[in-house]
Amino acid sequence: TAPRMITSERYLTYSGQDFAPAVSPDGKLIAFSSNRDGVQRIWLKQVAGGSEVAITGGPDDFPRFSPDGSTIVYVHTDPGKPAALYRIAVVGGEARRILENATSADWSPDGTQLAFTRNIAPVNGRAQTALLVSGPDGQHPRELGRVDLNALTFPRWSPDGTRIAAVGAVGRVISNVYIFDLKGGAPKELAAPDKAGEVSSVVWSSDGRSVIYVRADSIEAVVGSTAHVVRHDVKADRFEPIAWSSHNGAILDVLGDGRLVLDTRSPRDNLRELAIDNGAADRWITRGNSSDRQPAYAPDGKSMLFTSNRSGNLDLWMIETDGGAVKRITDDAAEDWDPAFTADGKHIVWSSGRSGKLEIWIANADGSDAKQISQDGFDAENPTATRDGWVLYNSFHPSTDRTGLWKVREDGTRAVRLVGGRTSLPEVSPDGQYVAFINNGRALNAEIRVLRVSDGKDMGFSIPIVPTRRTGAILGRMRWMPNGKSIAFLAQNTDGINGVFVQDFVPNTDTTKSRKPLGGFDRERATESFGISPDGKTLTVAGWEQLFSIFSVEGIPEVATKRTKKES
Repeated sequence: TAPRMITSERYLTYSGQDFAPAVSPDGKLIAFSSNRDGVQRIWLKQVAGGSEVAITGGPDDFPRFSPDGSTIVYVHTDPGKPAALYRIAVVGGEARRILENATSADWSPDGTQLAFTRNIAPVNGRAQTALLVSGPDGQHPRELGRVDLNALTFPRWSPDGTRIAAVGAVGRVISNVYIFDLKGGAPKELAAPDKAGEVSSVVWSSDGRSVIYVRADSIEAVVGSTAHVVRHDVKADRFEPIAWSSHNGAILDVLGDGRLVLDTRSPRDNLRELAIDNGAADRWITRGNSSDRQPAYAPDGKSMLFTSNRSGNLDLWMIETDGGAVKRITDDAAEDWDPAFTADGKHIVWSSGRSGKLEIWIANADGSDAKQISQDGFDAENPTATRDGWVLYNSFHPSTDRTGLWKVREDGTRAVRLVGGRTSLPEVSPDGQYVAFINNGRALNAEIRVLRVSDGKDMGFSIPIVPTRRTGAILGRMRWMPNGKSIAFLAQNTDGINGVFVQDFVPNTDTTKSRKPLGGFDRERATESFGISPDGKTLTVAGWEQLFSIFSVEGIPEVATKRTKKES
């Protein structure tokens, strides 16, 4: 049966910089993180009265109430250091550090234990995340299990305290739910729909039979999407959409009977052209309520490809750089995105779900004669082409012998893996000799590295990716400058504002001192993707309107609070 519409939705906060809601056991308070005053802190909001107050000094995130409602645990992160878990009384006071290297956490129903996630140093080249449990003050931690090649996060205890659900990234976004048994053993990975977008953290049904989460309707959920509320039977491993929402979110909690609360993000993302070094005025290329992003210049600089949802789902569009009309290039019910031109400008490559899984496709520059050239079978993205007919792309396949950076001929033959592991966003140098990519994306040791395309040899070059403020953008996204001697990349300045830096590329050399800002540092419209013109004179940025709010989704009978007799 089709999911019903929800009865109502409403915003609960309005600063535009609010994240990660957690509801107190009595339903009277919402804790959340916010950087509305320039520092990300934990805030408390009265549900009835609406007053809001900060209770931590920051930078802090991911609060969770203790079962008695008196204490909050949260994650504190100092730049360049592993995240740590702290606890603080709801009435305020001095915070106490209780666990090192903890990326998210939750209380057991009786308050005697904490579950928390921890990044593990790569083992045999494979990044891992572990789920652990400890006492309420972090004492006697023990590991329940690990998940390979996944950023496991947001643990949530079952009502009876015997199981813990957590969500993890298989591919580029959080898209899978794992169930851990407190007795140990391998976690159970719940089935996911073929075309699943990002999923939120889960809440358990009051009987403990199911988990409920919000699943984005688009793979581009990083900049906002409609979504469905999904109920997933844990034992039977069956899921069904039970309601529709106009917003997706990352963190979900129960606000009351029939009510959920989540953090939402604005979906508007537009393209703006910035002159490099000549002082010319900025120029909007697209502007409106659509999500226009991932700009890629044609080799002759006369046109630009980009991804947009203006047709109702993701398609590829093209615009002439001298101000011509926007033209639709692909028209398919599946989502098309992540475009690039081949070196001669005669063809385009992109990632599409039209075969049932995300694969790499190639077509004429006008979108005609489209053909699938990858055979990943799971999630192939980020295509980039060399001058001599190779297409490089990234595989997010969960198998350790499949995931990583690949190259394939334009006709789909001779596929070979260059490097394995948690990689993303490859970008070929102008001469086709090198490929830059993100290694260990979104982990503490994430970095840009460079390989030689011919044989996959590592060139001994690295640019560490060090976030200073929370963002939905993928930091480290890069483009080569036209001369091939430097790399432009997305990063944050000391104020935590996204923008594009440029740094010299010299094999086996630390070139950090050459780094300088290139453009796109806009506090109101954070840069999340960009393109460089072939003459190196123009930078086009996708500027995302960064508005984050706490949002309620109401009218879902399957959602119920579990109160004690005292609370009732």
